[in-house]
Amino acid sequence: MTTPRAARCAVRLLAAALTVAAGACDGTPGGPLPVKTARSSKLRVDKPMVPTADAGSLRDGNSAFALELFASLSAQPGNVVFAPASLSVALGMAFAGARTETAQQMADTLHFALPGPRLHAAFDALDLALGSRGEAVDGLPPQGTDGAPLRLAVSNALWVDGKQTLEPTFLDVLGENYGAGVQQVDFIGAPEPARLTINQWVADQTAGKIAELLPPGLITPMVRLVLTNAIYLNAGWKTPFTEPTMSYPFHRADGSDVSVPMMLGKMGFAMAAGAGFRAVELPYSGDQLSMVVIVPDAGTFPAFEAALTLDGLSSIIKSLAPSTDGLLLPRFQFTLAVSLRDTLSALGMPAAFVADTADFSGIDGARDLFIRDVVHKTFIAVTEKGTEAAAATGVVFATKSAVPLLAVDRPFLFLIRDRPTGALLFLGRVVDPS
Repeated sequence: MTTPRAARCAVRLLAAALTVAAGACDGTPGGPLPVKTARSSKLRVDKPMVPTADAGSLRDGNSAFALELFASLSAQPGNVVFAPASLSVALGMAFAGARTETAQQMADTLHFALPGPRLHAAFDALDLALGSRGEAVDGLPPQGTDGAPLRLAVSNALWVDGKQTLEPTFLDVLGENYGAGVQQVDFIGAPEPARLTINQWVADQTAGKIAELLPPGLITPMVRLVLTNAIYLNAGWKTPFTEPTMSYPFHRADGSDVSVPMMLGKMGFAMAAGAGFRAVELPYSGDQLSMVVIVPDAGTFPAFEAALTLDGLSSIIKSLAPSTDGLLLPRFQFTLAVSLRDTLSALGMPAAFVADTADFSGIDGARDLFIRDVVHKTFIAVTEKGTEAAAATGVVFATKSAVPLLAVDRPFLFLIRDRPTGALLFLGRVVDPS
């Protein structure tokens, strides 16, 4: 009978066997690494048996987390966009390895109400359902913005250093429920090529819209594994905006106006009107996906945004009904990149980010790992033809240092002295070493 220790040793040997030498795919030093993929011996569960109540629990929990995170992100000025599904899936994979207080904090913060096996099965069912959205409906394939079939793709991966031990049960959860293979890279010996390799994978999964998920400096020799999720959507409107786009004033929250390109839709939208708002739903080709736009009354946006709850959002969506009203919608495009370490800590899961308290023993059989950061980047473009959107999430795990580590990663003073005499030869400060 194979013991857990023997199984971990086997995984370590597999990782070592699949470790590749640092080097660029194109032969240039410092470029992306060629990688090989290992997988759990367990196959992906392609028809998970998930009760309706479990699917509803996952939906409501993910939505509650999304609104709480939105409240934190929207405290900053400017446009905001993020992909709740990407974050929940990536953190769901991390949750598979969390134990004790770390697991409880993550469950509370992420609103994971289901026990582990049922939670991961529900994520599996959600992932498979989303992946089917480009299939033909009533014999007619839904269209993307470019006339090609609608695309909604969700991809997961685990990137691990070749010397890192992984628990077989953790690999099984990722393989069975998330379809995540183990991508072998060299974080210790070649952290920058490893970063470029992961970024290239993300770019490939998102049609180039998320070109650099992991910023320079995030991947160091202390990193041991990274969990990634990528989502790409290219969906054409069910009814494209065919009227000429016009310049039209847009009233900013501060009271000033700006002229923007406005798209004109004549009729055929579902709309709702309630206390302090109007809303419209724009279905995409195939009718399985839609965009809902909520417009608070003039001068009330900050208060309306702050008061929006899951019940309130559900009520707005349920009140949408066919309307003959026309629609003016601005054409827009922007990208947002955020680090969520501090935000997630403030929302209730600080233990995961602290080396001395994090317990991810479900990943490596020890308590050597903590989350260094959760990075998230999103792109969205809304045009007359439809919507193209992409997002990616990276959960970066580092190992605890064998000795206390002083990171000189902020402004510092320095001096050069003659030790026998105590004479100060040089004295200075560095506030920007670049």
